[in-house]
Amino acid sequence: MLSVTLLSSASGAGAEYLFDALKRPPYLKSWSAMFKGEKSVPAWLSNYPKTGDGPTSPCKPLRIDGAEYKIHTVCKTHDCGNNIFVVAFAPEGLQAWGFLLTDSDSKRYFGNPDEKLKDALVQADCE
Repeated sequence: MLSVTLLSSASGAGAEYLFDALKRPPYLKSWSAMFKGEKSVPAWLSNYPKTGDGPTSPCKPLRIDGAEYKIHTVCKTHDCGNNIFVVAFAPEGLQAWGFLLTDSDSKRYFGNPDEKLKDALVQADCE
């Protein structure tokens, strides 16, 4: 049986943001791998690790079948309503999966997430 639980958000001084996570090599490596071979990745998103440009939310821990993932969101500066990206990192940042929602209401997944992760990424976008 599938078990997905969005745990309470981190808040305050200890909160981790996406730009913090991407400073650690395993997270940056899995972020880059998630986009490898993908065509037409928006520049604001592919450049995010270098620029840190885009509003983010604190990390949300998410438990799926007993494993804890880290969920981060970022959106395009001055166009958040039309360009939102949600990324889930596996424990220790060893793999990443993403979900991009654009102004055309198109949904695009990166990193080949399974159905459980797809549902979790979409749910996290609605939080």
